[in-house]
Amino acid sequence: MSAYYTSTTERAIAATARPKVRKLAASLDVTIEERFDGAWHELILTAPAGRLFADEGLHEFVIANAGPTTDGLWSRALSRLSASPVEPCTDEACEWCHSDDDEGGR
Repeated sequence: MSAYYTSTTERAIAATARPKVRKLAASLDVTIEERFDGAWHELILTAPAGRLFADEGLHEFVIANAGPTTDGLWSRALSRLSASPVEPCTDEACEWCHSDDDEGGR
């Protein structure tokens, strides 16, 4: 798994944003999955079980570049995490939280 930046400026932006994202995610109990594979680079931010990103009404953010660069991913992740509080999911019929196979959500 490797990251590719188009400039030293983009690399520096990521180097500043990455630890902030990781610290904020840890404080919110949000998991980060990094997928840097060839022609598609993405970060997947997942809210803890039974919770969601309230402002968006989503359990997961996928921040992706349709190309081989990692430019902007970490700064966009920081913006998304900073802007949307993590709150309990109150939807009793939520397929994400209440799966049919009794796993109790993701």
